[in-house]
Amino acid sequence: MTAKSDTGVGLAPENPGELLEQLVTSKRDGNLWTSIETSREAERIEVPDAQLQVAMNLIPAYTWYAAPSGGLTFVNERCADFFGLPKDHPLRFGAGTCAAWESQIPVLHPDDQEETRKVWSECLSASRYCEVSFRVRDAHGNYRWCLSRMEPLRGSDGTLLHWVGINIDIEERQQGLAKALRQTEERLQRENVAL
Repeated sequence: MTAKSDTGVGLAPENPGELLEQLVTSKRDGNLWTSIETSREAERIEVPDAQLQVAMNLIPAYTWYAAPSGGLTFVNERCADFFGLPKDHPLRFGAGTCAAWESQIPVLHPDDQEETRKVWSECLSASRYCEVSFRVRDAHGNYRWCLSRMEPLRGSDGTLLHWVGINIDIEERQQGLAKALRQTEERLQRENVAL
């Protein structure tokens, strides 16, 4: 699979149609879809995954999707680079090992792990949208604040197919809020002294 990226942000195939055909053909030839009777039906199932990966690689944020259980199966290029994943890591290509969702907790700041675990657990058990903020460790060991949102992606029959998520870097916003809070506290201290 050949990839190009003028901006370095996304993984964009040279020929998306060829990529989709390769995915469908390899799945069909590998007998992974024995219950599917026609190639047209197989294409209808496979196209959204490949299109989703291409689209998510173009989004200027940390995006990912996970299995119904919550285990990561794909992270976009920006997200993979943030975590320092090798260029050939399975998560970059939608071939993640689907480890338990809780395996992601250790990359969070220790002070944010319990609340995040609680929110994600409730979200997964109810199969509903959720949002949580936390500090996450990058490949260099630095923590950055992120706002994480995940949404269930369902099939036409309502079956949960994937979780689609985005982590938005809010480090500067958090630093701005902390600075404003410090300034307010200092002003209040000066006013108390003056009184």
